[in-house]
Amino acid sequence: MHQVISESILDVNSNIIQKVTAKQHDYNTRFIRVKFIDKGDEIELKAEYTYFFTVKRKDGSIKNFSCIFDLDGNSLLLPLNYWSLEYKGYSDAEVSIVDTNAKLTSAIFQIHNLGKRYHLN
Repeated sequence: MHQVISESILDVNSNIIQKVTAKQHDYNTRFIRVKFIDKGDEIELKAEYTYFFTVKRKDGSIKNFSCIFDLDGNSLLLPLNYWSLEYKGYSDAEVSIVDTNAKLTSAIFQIHNLGKRYHLN
């Protein structure tokens, strides 16, 4: 199956909200590849860190999801699952990088979930 990968660079010091577009009810096909910067300087990601992203849907429910670490690309791949894409509209999201004694969270970004015109299953 074809995979759709959106690219995003998240600045940990930015208050600008980026938007990524997805399609309602898709699953196992939509991903966001993210890199992190701090005022323009790339943040090095390490295999020993823990990574997760948090999604808050428009119904108010919140869940954390695992990220896929890409050492070669110094990036994370965020899989957008059915839960994340269940409701049409905007969902807020952020990514957390956790070490043994520290945590760094990205700027908030939005997943613009385009509604489906037809949905049979």
